Amino acid sequence: MKSKIIIRPYNGKAHCELVELKKYSQDHDQGQFFDYFTQLICLLSDLCLDRNFIAIKPLSEKYSYDLCHQIITNDQYDAKLRYAFTRLITTLWIDQELKDRSQW
Repeated sequence: MKSKIIIRPYNGKAHCELVELKKYSQDHDQGQFFDYFTQLICLLSDLCLDRNFIAIKPLSEKYSYDLCHQIITNDQYDAKLRYAFTRLITTLWIDQELKDRSQW
């Protein structure tokens, strides 16, 4: 059974399930927070490009492989959100190589 992912938009005053974030945002700010959140996840993905381990280390502690995988494999999440997490899982968890090539 997959666990619910809860997000606290708008300075943590309220919360909603991530799966309902798009509707919640549309009801409160015409979808601006949802767009901001998905772009933020894409930005985090960009920070991990070229195997930037300075960004990868702290982000991998916050965004586990299981969390990213749960979002991208569940069609209840909006396609834009799934796309953002697909980018993140790729740069954060999949596109890795050994830091020390002498181990090859």
